[in-house]
Amino acid sequence: MQEAGGWRIDIPDTITGQQLHDNLLKHLNHLADMQAQWPVEPEVAELVFARHVLMGVYGVDMPTDKRASSDAGTGGAIPVPAADEQPREREK
Repeated sequence: MQEAGGWRIDIPDTITGQQLHDNLLKHLNHLADMQAQWPVEPEVAELVFARHVLMGVYGVDMPTDKRASSDAGTGGAIPVPAADEQPREREK
């Protein structure tokens, strides 16, 4: 949620500090391990990374079904947003 001083993420009260740390570490390590399969377009990569960070914050596990995360030829390693989730061209 956006507040006067910036953005704030309200995570569930059931997630401990250690769980938050472990979840984020798991997702960031997964991204690092799959570096060869990162999306080519920077805007798509930003969405993939942001998705993994938020999945870690909220304690969501990575998909185990390759069909659920095999968009754009990543072989199931890193989920890529669907075509309708692609970022719009930025104004310059």
